Amino acid sequence: MLHSEETTRLISAEAANAKFPGWGSSYRFYAGLLAQGEGREMEARDAAVVCFRMPIWTVGQDVGDFGKVGKWVGVVGKNKEDDDSNVMANIDGFYERLKQKEKEELTHDNNDGKTERDGTLERASYLLDKTAMVGQDWAGVREELASLYDEAGGLDDLARFIRRE
Repeated sequence: MLHSEETTRLISAEAANAKFPGWGSSYRFYAGLLAQGEGREMEARDAAVVCFRMPIWTVGQDVGDFGKVGKWVGVVGKNKEDDDSNVMANIDGFYERLKQKEKEELTHDNNDGKTERDGTLERASYLLDKTAMVGQDWAGVREELASLYDEAGGLDDLARFIRRE
């Protein structure tokens, strides 16, 4: 790839990240572009880690998408035994370590400004992430998710939508 082509692609990918904040798929694409570049392995890893700081259900649609991100992060592809279940187990382990680290950082900062509602919405986000990672049927978490949005307050329309009311 010519230098100018690579630069144009990376600038476009960075622009997509800015235009779609909170979505992991644009960072997955960006990490993939970086991984293709010579000497950009660490940048690709950093971009892939950002995917795990986004809602997981926005990162990809299948094990292949998650596997690519896991490979760039360095938690997948180390063993020939990395079948779909191992890939997702490795990714889940990395995700849990990252979430634990974030929780410890918040505890260290005394949860400045965090409300009970924020905590409830984080639990809803965690439920969505875990459902996506384990490939659970979305219908199986519908009521629990709607209840969390009810508990958070002010999200009655969303809770009814989730319940299909």
